[in-house]
Amino acid sequence: MASVIYVRVPDSLKQGLKKYAEKHEMTQKAALVSLLGRGLAVHQLAPASPAPARDVDTTTAALLEADERGRCACAHVFKAVARRARQPLANCKRCRHLLSGADFFTAGSCPNCGLQITGLLTPTRGGLDSNEYIAFIGALGALVSMAIDVTDETAKSP
Repeated sequence: MASVIYVRVPDSLKQGLKKYAEKHEMTQKAALVSLLGRGLAVHQLAPASPAPARDVDTTTAALLEADERGRCACAHVFKAVARRARQPLANCKRCRHLLSGADFFTAGSCPNCGLQITGLLTPTRGGLDSNEYIAFIGALGALVSMAIDVTDETAKSP
């Protein structure tokens, strides 16, 4: 069950909430509920003797560490996807150029002669819903493209 709370807040707090929501790809409502819930949880678990600065520093350090672990895990997944996407899968039917997963899922054509190769991904057996299959291939293509872009940018940065 949900309840409504009407509260006026300073503009700076509203702007901070908006930035937090955008950074975490949330609605402002979801961001407010998340932050309020976490704040209440920290307050309820705080020791009897007040040491707010130490608690904030400890909590901030723990959140930064968790964020870094998440970034490392995400980077690891992207590197693995990009590595797989760069592996050779087949030869072009027209020019025999070696094609990679990236050619299939991002470009959709042979980089050497331009032959459209996405048709090779279409299932030949029945039983698959073509709309769901096309949506899956599109999502996979977006993931492969992002993974390659991210790993290429990482390789170029000092």
